[in-house]
Amino acid sequence: MKFGIKVLFFLFLFINSLYANSYVDSLTLTKIKKSIQKEEDIALAYKKYIFERGTNKFDNTLVTVQKLIDLDYLPKGFNIKNSFGKEIIIKENHKLETFTDSDLTLKQGLDDYFLNKYRSNTKAPLSINKNDVEIILSSDETYKIEFADKITTNKATLGTLSGYYLDEKGILHWYDNGNYKYTLSKDLIVDNSVSILTDEGTISSDFLQLVKDKNFMYAGQKILKESEDSVEQYLNTNKNLVDLNPSKRVGKTLMRFTNSGAAVIINGDIFTWGNNSKMTVSIGKNTYTNSSGNPGTGVPVTNVMVNAKSIVYDNSDATNFNNKKFYSSPIRPNFIDFFSTDSAVCGVSLKGELYCGGEDILENNYIPFTNYTKGSSTNMEYLYRSTFFTGDENKAKSVLILDNTYLVLNRKKTDTVEGYNIYFWGKDNLKGFAGTGKNTESNIFTPTKSSSDIRFTDITNTISNENKKILGLDTVGNLYIWGLISGNNCIDNGIDFCTPRKLESELNFSSIFSGIDFFTVIDTSGNFYRVSTNGEIESAVSIMDKSYKDIYNEDDARILSVDFTKNGMVWVNSKNQLKGDYTLSSTDALFEDAISQIQWAKIKVIRDDNNKDNKAMCGIDVNNQMYCWGYMVVNSSAQNDSVSGLLLPMFNANLHDETKDFLFLENSSNSITTVTSGDWIKDSKYFIKYPTYIGGFNYEFIFK
Repeated sequence: MKFGIKVLFFLFLFINSLYANSYVDSLTLTKIKKSIQKEEDIALAYKKYIFERGTNKFDNTLVTVQKLIDLDYLPKGFNIKNSFGKEIIIKENHKLETFTDSDLTLKQGLDDYFLNKYRSNTKAPLSINKNDVEIILSSDETYKIEFADKITTNKATLGTLSGYYLDEKGILHWYDNGNYKYTLSKDLIVDNSVSILTDEGTISSDFLQLVKDKNFMYAGQKILKESEDSVEQYLNTNKNLVDLNPSKRVGKTLMRFTNSGAAVIINGDIFTWGNNSKMTVSIGKNTYTNSSGNPGTGVPVTNVMVNAKSIVYDNSDATNFNNKKFYSSPIRPNFIDFFSTDSAVCGVSLKGELYCGGEDILENNYIPFTNYTKGSSTNMEYLYRSTFFTGDENKAKSVLILDNTYLVLNRKKTDTVEGYNIYFWGKDNLKGFAGTGKNTESNIFTPTKSSSDIRFTDITNTISNENKKILGLDTVGNLYIWGLISGNNCIDNGIDFCTPRKLESELNFSSIFSGIDFFTVIDTSGNFYRVSTNGEIESAVSIMDKSYKDIYNEDDARILSVDFTKNGMVWVNSKNQLKGDYTLSSTDALFEDAISQIQWAKIKVIRDDNNKDNKAMCGIDVNNQMYCWGYMVVNSSAQNDSVSGLLLPMFNANLHDETKDFLFLENSSNSITTVTSGDWIKDSKYFIKYPTYIGGFNYEFIFK
């Protein structure tokens, strides 16, 4: 019996000893995991410091853990010692000095410590005898360390010297003797002044000299040469640079919808259609004979795309070209931005010139144009060049036409800072769109600089007549909003609606787009947001999560495109599926089947008056084919209740009746000539019931 008790006693001691050893190992493992996490936190802060500052030094001395805390790269109160009481020290060559211990009780923990299984920003020592932890740097961080002596975060210090300017986003820009030359990002972005290839297709000596000893060229690298509105692409094969643009397109392919119609830019040419009562379609006249053979008395509506006719300048043969009416000549202007209404068309050329045509701009809200005499009322369908925005002393970037106010983003030749100022003119500024802080200006027929000194990169507007405002994007990614929706007083509740008002946000934005009642904006991380005319910013993802829980899933976490209806939104998700409020009241199984058959890339709401019957949308698929559906007639900008034109030319959709193949339609008594039937007509008006391919629009459009 005593023997049995002794056996049980020793067995208890043995088991208790095993449990105690296991407990020590478990506790030690937890402490080691915490130490690894601390090393990871320090490494991440160190990497961020290099990314933002282009060096690992502070006052010419290697940055310390304490300095990372002081500079807010690590949180206040961060303990610089690991879980075993040893201070973690940053060493040269991107190492961390760490603890070592050969105590057998640490064996399990040390195995984990040296196996890297809890690490992503650090690499464990190779053995207990090589005890420094390595911080894993990206290629960008390694490059910045290599060229740290040539990097500054203050561009002004470069002056006329050569070196890298590191911007607030951590991107390097090289300046040669004070002149900008290239940017190092995912691709190599080269300034337009840099010659890349010779006429023989070999690498130019200027480019070779520019990249000499810079150590960033590699096989497979893309090189983008940017002018203001066009891009050339080259591929580095390690032996040569291959031109990826054997036939280069001019500028961007843009499509802009307004409350009175639409127009496009394709390969630098402006195409218009629809209401031609004010000579905005280049067909030579706006009179017509109706279907009864009598002179028409309604609104003439052109049913096909027409290439705008532009007068040519600055060429020894310009007069001869114009006299011969040779408008599609090799010397025609190439456009990169435009705005079109039912009474005026204006375009900005690649050179920064402003061209305009149509009765309103030439005769009513006029400014001087070369080769056009005000009061002549002749050839108003041509596009004439402004005598002010010639691309020389004044260089235009974009244009808006809102009521009786015309706006142009302009940069003067003498400007030394980035961005563009707002210039305006017109019969009145009743809605405060000029951004001057008042709305009393009238009969301003000379382009006049707005009192605001904000430097913008882009401006856009909401489309609906009853909810019209302007949104601007400045050079550092801030948003500004202005314009009166109702009333005549600029200041209401302490807010000046006639002055660009900065929207408070910690985000930096990169792109802005028009919408019916809301703006769509994109931040520098590629995330989409909705901006209301009150200036409220809300992320598209949060709207989906709040209002579309029944259809929102993990595929919607990344959005490819989004736009907003009056009461909802529609988007393209990461699986190229179209989701949200894209349906019409007439939606049936065939409609949904057609939607599901298309792999979507972009979506745009082009009409919405809070009635499903009167909604319209266009989307682009992954093959750059455009599909549209909905109510395709539009209202006059002057009379909201008057049907005036078409959102899309009917012939491009193949929906016209074969017995009514009219290129020219008449709008009389609030009704356009009916040339469709069945599913393609509603209330005697043009209606696309199903997602229909629009021929001639198979381009990678940017919906402005």
